[in-house]
Amino acid sequence: MSRRRLLTPQEADQLFIVLNRLKAEGRAILYISHKLEEVKRLCDTATILRGGRKVSTCNPQAETAASLARMMVGVDIKEVKAAAGRKITVPRLVVADLSMEPDDPHGVRLAHISLELKGVKSWASRGLPATDRMSCSQRFRESGSPRTPAAS
Repeated sequence: MSRRRLLTPQEADQLFIVLNRLKAEGRAILYISHKLEEVKRLCDTATILRGGRKVSTCNPQAETAASLARMMVGVDIKEVKAAAGRKITVPRLVVADLSMEPDDPHGVRLAHISLELKGVKSWASRGLPATDRMSCSQRFRESGSPRTPAAS
Protein backbone atom coordinates (compact mmCIF):
# COMPACT_ATOMS: atom_id res chain seq x y z
CA MET A 1 0.00 0.00 0.00
CA SER A 2 1.26 3.44 -0.78
CA ARG A 3 -0.18 6.91 -0.26
CA ARG A 4 -3.46 5.99 1.33
CA ARG A 5 -6.03 8.71 0.90
CA LEU A 6 -6.72 11.10 3.71
CA LEU A 7 -8.84 9.10 6.09
CA THR A 8 -10.77 10.11 9.15
CA PRO A 9 -9.40 8.59 12.38
CA GLN A 10 -12.30 6.11 12.33
CA GLU A 11 -11.55 5.09 8.73
CA ALA A 12 -7.85 4.70 9.56
CA ASP A 13 -8.77 2.46 12.51
CA GLN A 14 -10.91 0.31 10.19
CA LEU A 15 -8.06 0.12 7.68
CA PHE A 16 -5.68 -1.11 10.39
CA ILE A 17 -8.23 -3.71 11.56
CA VAL A 18 -8.33 -5.12 8.02
CA LEU A 19 -4.53 -4.96 7.62
CA ASN A 20 -3.98 -6.69 10.98
CA ARG A 21 -6.48 -9.40 9.99
CA LEU A 22 -4.56 -9.98 6.74
CA LYS A 23 -1.31 -10.03 8.72
CA ALA A 24 -2.79 -12.64 11.13
CA GLU A 25 -3.67 -14.78 8.11
CA GLY A 26 0.02 -14.80 7.20
CA ARG A 27 -0.28 -12.47 4.23
CA ALA A 28 2.53 -10.10 3.38
CA ILE A 29 1.76 -6.39 3.38
CA LEU A 30 3.99 -3.80 1.78
CA TYR A 31 3.13 -0.56 3.59
CA ILE A 32 4.94 2.59 2.50
CA SER A 33 4.66 5.52 4.88
CA HIS A 34 6.56 8.33 6.55
CA LYS A 35 4.10 8.22 9.46
CA LEU A 36 6.28 6.63 12.11
CA GLU A 37 3.52 5.70 14.55
CA GLU A 38 1.67 3.84 11.78
CA VAL A 39 4.84 1.95 10.88
CA LYS A 40 5.41 1.04 14.54
CA ARG A 41 1.75 0.00 14.91
CA LEU A 42 1.55 -2.20 11.83
CA CYS A 43 4.95 -3.46 10.74
CA ASP A 44 7.12 -6.32 12.01
CA THR A 45 10.02 -5.24 9.81
CA ALA A 46 10.81 -1.84 8.33
CA THR A 47 13.25 -1.12 5.56
CA ILE A 48 14.38 2.51 5.59
CA LEU A 49 15.19 4.17 2.28
CA ARG A 50 16.92 7.50 1.81
CA GLY A 51 17.63 8.92 -1.62
CA GLY A 52 16.34 5.71 -3.21
CA ARG A 53 18.90 3.56 -1.38
CA LYS A 54 18.43 1.11 1.47
CA VAL A 55 19.77 2.58 4.70
CA SER A 56 18.62 0.03 7.26
CA THR A 57 16.25 -2.80 8.08
CA CYS A 58 14.91 -2.91 11.61
CA ASN A 59 12.12 -3.98 13.93
CA PRO A 60 10.13 -0.74 14.29
CA GLN A 61 8.74 -1.78 17.69
CA ALA A 62 12.33 -1.88 19.01
CA GLU A 63 13.04 1.64 17.71
CA THR A 64 11.95 5.04 18.93
CA ALA A 65 10.31 7.58 16.66
CA ALA A 66 13.54 9.61 16.95
CA SER A 67 15.75 6.70 15.88
CA LEU A 68 13.49 5.90 12.91
CA ALA A 69 13.48 9.57 11.88
CA ARG A 70 17.29 9.68 12.18
CA MET A 71 17.53 6.68 9.82
CA MET A 72 15.14 8.34 7.38
CA VAL A 73 16.83 11.76 7.18
CA GLY A 74 20.41 10.93 8.19
CA VAL A 75 20.69 13.38 11.10
CA ASP A 76 19.20 13.84 14.54
CA ILE A 77 15.92 15.71 14.50
CA LYS A 78 16.05 18.56 17.01
CA GLU A 79 13.03 20.01 18.78
CA VAL A 80 11.46 22.78 16.73
CA LYS A 81 10.67 25.94 18.68
CA ALA A 82 9.25 29.29 17.64
CA ALA A 83 11.58 32.26 17.94
CA ALA A 84 11.05 33.91 21.33
CA GLY A 85 9.64 37.42 21.41
CA ARG A 86 8.90 37.51 17.70
CA LYS A 87 5.75 39.44 16.80
CA ILE A 88 3.50 37.69 14.35
CA THR A 89 1.40 40.33 12.66
CA VAL A 90 1.81 40.02 8.90
CA PRO A 91 -0.03 37.21 7.14
CA ARG A 92 2.37 34.95 5.23
CA LEU A 93 -0.37 33.15 3.29
CA VAL A 94 -3.89 34.32 2.48
CA VAL A 95 -6.50 32.11 0.83
CA ALA A 96 -9.83 33.76 0.07
CA ASP A 97 -13.06 31.94 -0.82
CA LEU A 98 -11.43 28.85 -2.34
CA SER A 99 -13.88 26.30 -3.75
CA MET A 100 -12.86 23.20 -5.64
CA GLU A 101 -14.52 19.99 -6.81
CA PRO A 102 -12.46 16.80 -6.40
CA ASP A 103 -10.76 15.31 -9.43
CA ASP A 104 -11.68 11.77 -8.44
CA PRO A 105 -14.67 10.13 -6.71
CA HIS A 106 -12.78 9.77 -3.40
CA GLY A 107 -11.55 13.35 -3.28
CA VAL A 108 -12.75 16.02 -0.90
CA ARG A 109 -14.90 18.95 -2.05
CA LEU A 110 -13.70 22.33 -0.84
CA ALA A 111 -16.32 25.05 -0.41
CA HIS A 112 -15.61 28.69 0.41
CA ILE A 113 -12.35 28.13 2.28
CA SER A 114 -10.69 31.30 3.58
CA LEU A 115 -7.67 31.48 5.84
CA GLU A 116 -4.64 33.51 6.83
CA LEU A 117 -1.42 31.99 8.13
CA LYS A 118 0.80 34.18 10.22
CA GLY A 119 4.31 33.47 11.42
CA VAL A 120 5.27 30.77 8.94
CA LYS A 121 8.05 31.05 6.40
CA SER A 122 6.65 28.35 4.15
CA TRP A 123 3.59 26.19 3.80
CA ALA A 124 3.04 22.71 2.49
CA SER A 125 0.08 20.60 1.48
CA ARG A 126 1.42 17.64 3.43
CA GLY A 127 -0.97 14.75 3.58
CA LEU A 128 -2.61 15.49 0.24
CA PRO A 129 -1.96 13.05 -2.58
CA ALA A 130 0.21 14.49 -5.36
CA THR A 131 -2.72 14.83 -7.78
CA ASP A 132 -4.72 16.83 -5.20
CA ARG A 133 -1.68 19.04 -4.44
CA MET A 134 -1.30 19.81 -8.14
CA SER A 135 -5.03 20.46 -8.46
CA CYS A 136 -4.98 22.83 -5.45
CA SER A 137 -1.94 24.62 -6.85
CA GLN A 138 -3.66 25.05 -10.21
CA ARG A 139 -6.83 26.37 -8.51
CA PHE A 140 -4.71 28.77 -6.42
CA ARG A 141 -3.13 30.15 -9.60
CA GLU A 142 -6.53 30.54 -11.26
CA SER A 143 -8.09 32.31 -8.26
CA GLY A 144 -5.12 34.43 -7.26
CA SER A 145 -4.74 32.49 -3.99
CA PRO A 146 -2.60 31.83 -2.12
CA ARG A 147 -1.11 35.27 -2.01
CA THR A 148 1.22 36.98 0.36
CA PRO A 149 0.82 40.63 1.39
CA ALA A 150 3.65 41.58 -0.97
CA ALA A 151 1.79 39.95 -3.88
CA SER A 152 -1.62 41.49 -3.13
